Amino acid sequence: MKNRPKLPAFMMSAFVRPSTLSSRLLAVMAVLMVVATSTTLLRAQSTLKTARVTLAEGTLTTGLLGKPATTPLTKGAVMTSDNYARTGAGSRAEFEFADGSLFRIGERTIFSFEGGGRTLRVDEGDGLLSIPKRQGQTTITTPALSAAVMGTTIYISIRPEGTTYACLEGKCKVGPHMMLPGHILTVSGAGRNYAGAPLRRFRIAEFVRTHGLFTRFRSRLPGAKLIEAEAKAQDSGAAAATTPAKPSPAPATTTPATSTLRERIIKRRSATP
Repeated sequence: MKNRPKLPAFMMSAFVRPSTLSSRLLAVMAVLMVVATSTTLLRAQSTLKTARVTLAEGTLTTGLLGKPATTPLTKGAVMTSDNYARTGAGSRAEFEFADGSLFRIGERTIFSFEGGGRTLRVDEGDGLLSIPKRQGQTTITTPALSAAVMGTTIYISIRPEGTTYACLEGKCKVGPHMMLPGHILTVSGAGRNYAGAPLRRFRIAEFVRTHGLFTRFRSRLPGAKLIEAEAKAQDSGAAAATTPAKPSPAPATTTPATSTLRERIIKRRSATP
């Protein structure tokens, strides 16, 4: 039996059995999946360490938690999690986080956030939070209650008369309530019993057109396209529900054949002399 020719060394080093190749490929894919998952989780857990001021009009100050807010904040400044921000009368501001989330606040608003997590706190005033998709769950806390939001644009208002949440896109869970686009929840009273508070509806397009947290800002929210789509769908559904159906045409009135024959006979007799 003739000896088989030996392959050159460079070909031998490149030759791998199919089963070995499949195993190696699966191992590489598994490692890549673990790395990607770890990177996503790490990103979601570390995005609220700092917030950059992208707009500051009027009075915007900051201070250490538990201390007076006496240091001015201007556009481009960076706020850390051990500080809080406060706006004065007629003022407004916008903050951007590393994950692309935007948080707008109106006048007389106090807000802060927890470093290393995804929790924002609003103690008074009003704010609009827009979070890009696939950023994990974010918690918004107020003196009255907390809300868990995921990839959402949501409005928050804390006033002496009550606390209000309004969902513009995405979803938000407040206590037992799962809020969808167009839902608004207002909790009032001494106990702030959100379990018994009813979900109501509001018109998204009207809110966007008239509220200062939209009309007085030029930047585009991460959820802008989704808000527009939700507003359009909401208005289309309302129009379909309120448009009356076209009335069916009335059936044509016909004269029975017997009546027509009787009339002819009467006319002939009356015409006979």
